[in-house]
Amino acid sequence: MALLESASQAIVAIDRTGRIVLANRRADELFGYTRQELLGSRIEMLLPQSKRSHHVRERDDYFERPHIRPMGSGLDLQALRRTARNSQWK
Repeated sequence: MALLESASQAIVAIDRTGRIVLANRRADELFGYTRQELLGSRIEMLLPQSKRSHHVRERDDYFERPHIRPMGSGLDLQALRRTARNSQWK
């Protein structure tokens, strides 16, 4: 756990329903939420509205057919900070 907390990147893990089950200190700082606010919330709360339905489909597909893949490799990832939140995903 100390390694996770000392990482310079935000790390967030979800379960198969999209609920956040783990977030490190850097995720708290980057997104502007407390750990308690993140844990148990849907990951889509951190995504722009235009990306949410696609992400749900991609997540469902991944859990149906898990495979090793680099997260975000070659992608321009987008996320929302708390101050930009417009979400019904809590």
